[in-house]
Amino acid sequence: LRNTPGGLIVRVDETLAFYKDSSRFRLRGTEDPSIYKDPATRRVVGNIGNSMLTIADTLRAAGDYAGAEAVTRMALQRLPFLSSALYLWADLMGDQGKIDEIQALLDTVNVNDRLRGPIDTLRLRVSLARAYRRRERPNEAASILQETLDIKPDYRRAFDELMRIYVQSQNMRKVVETLRAWVAHNPDDVQTRETLRRLESGIGQQTGDSGRQ
Repeated sequence: LRNTPGGLIVRVDETLAFYKDSSRFRLRGTEDPSIYKDPATRRVVGNIGNSMLTIADTLRAAGDYAGAEAVTRMALQRLPFLSSALYLWADLMGDQGKIDEIQALLDTVNVNDRLRGPIDTLRLRVSLARAYRRRERPNEAASILQETLDIKPDYRRAFDELMRIYVQSQNMRKVVETLRAWVAHNPDDVQTRETLRRLESGIGQQTGDSGRQ
């Protein structure tokens, strides 16, 4: 990885080869909570973890899920305090429609993990919903997302995923219903409120035109 004025350059093959080469890349004690790590050490190790996850996410974007899973699994094993690795793993499973894997994660994850800190289980639920959607089971996906919004009405990830389902299925009644609920709970979201206004205006115009015919 290298920062340049034009952005971050990710040398995937070179960096991946480095992480897989045990003669060059060694991490000892990072997975052992009994070994004390001062803030500076945690920061350095955290930077290594973020680098690994950047590589994994780049592989994911390129459609190399096997490679992305391998790097993320390494991060989970060697750097277990990184909650971001847990979330990326769930995203990878969601992308591939691996429902059982995410459900198992939800069933076993410790919400108040001593190493990782508080775990956002709602984010894992969104990944589970995505897995159902990938398996062409949109009703179950929508149910999970609606339950998530019932728990936390301002949870944007769940809202965006639910809207994606209803837009793709062209279910305008549910689109409007979901937008109204979001705006009611999130009145400061000006952009979404404007989207709802335009949509309702268009529906009203169509209704008026139909009535005059």
